[in-house]
Amino acid sequence: MSKKVTCPKLFNYFCSVECRGKFPEQLIDMLTQDPKKVRHFDKGEHIAFQGDTINNMMILTKGSVRMEIISDVGYNLFISERKAPFPLGASLLFSSQNKFTHDIIALEECQVEYYDIKGVEEAMTICPHFRRGFLHYSSDQVLDLSQRLQIFSIKKIKSKLAFYILRQADKEGSFDLGVSVTALAEYFGVTRSALSRVITELSDEGAITYEKGEGKILNRKLLTEMI
Repeated sequence: MSKKVTCPKLFNYFCSVECRGKFPEQLIDMLTQDPKKVRHFDKGEHIAFQGDTINNMMILTKGSVRMEIISDVGYNLFISERKAPFPLGASLLFSSQNKFTHDIIALEECQVEYYDIKGVEEAMTICPHFRRGFLHYSSDQVLDLSQRLQIFSIKKIKSKLAFYILRQADKEGSFDLGVSVTALAEYFGVTRSALSRVITELSDEGAITYEKGEGKILNRKLLTEMI
């Protein structure tokens, strides 16, 4: 009888399918091991700084964080906010320059689990579910970066928001902003009041319905014409 295995947070995040009890024998010892290290961070504390080397697979397992880039002249560029569970810097883990491109700051009390890179490499070799999940995550990060560059190239707030909503919406037109209006305003580089006003305008024009971070596209053509 095979040994019952409970995935650590690392595997719970990346394995997109239920594979408990179906692990190759080589993974059993790896999966039952504890993280290499667990650290706790207070609100406002830096979890990582821009330029820090990524020596481990890091999984945010409790709390939420803010990611931002600080320019040479001290200008803070907001990237995103993320809630647990979420990998931190995983897409750069195997880069030729495996360094954080941004600061990571705790928005509340946070917990981070650290896993050995060698174990991650072995898991990707042995377990197809883990490998697929890791590649899916990495591809999403590239897609997210592409979307950010497109948004930065758009000048009007309404056009930025229309583009963002179209990318967030599912096939039925339902969408979730994914972050607070304040965080999204920072992401766009505008004030919260200006963004709130544009959201109301899109709703009044019949392009969307919106309430508390969620909404539905009513006129996709109208949104597309705004970009």
